[in-house]
Amino acid sequence: MKKQVLAVLLFLSVLAGCARCILVRSEYYDLTGKVVEPKDDKREIALLTTAPDKPFEEIGVVKVMARWGTSREAMDKEIKRRAREAGADAVMDLEYGEDTENTLLLCGKIGSTKRNKIVRGKAIVFKVITEKENKSLVKENK
Repeated sequence: MKKQVLAVLLFLSVLAGCARCILVRSEYYDLTGKVVEPKDDKREIALLTTAPDKPFEEIGVVKVMARWGTSREAMDKEIKRRAREAGADAVMDLEYGEDTENTLLLCGKIGSTKRNKIVRGKAIVFKVITEKENKSLVKENK
């Protein structure tokens, strides 16, 4: 009886450990210390591979990790959700790749044959330009 209980507890422990690696996880690292209001759920967050053509301020870094095989659409949806919570208007300089920092025992590189996917980018807010600043920019471009 004790062996059966121990076997069940061991199985549940392993299962709980693996549950961490099958979920899509995201992180946000604030770079400014400013309080930025989260965006409305209906607000579209742009994903940019390069800097936008209008003034912006970088507010942080957004990172999403998921198991290998997770679709790019699911990764993009999560990075937008996390950026929206941080108050960003867009995420730029997106980098997609493999999670080389994965150190989880059961779902890390040692205990698994599959790798994890990662996407990271810079969370930005677009600056509001005053009329005076706009006139100055127009003069500089002429």
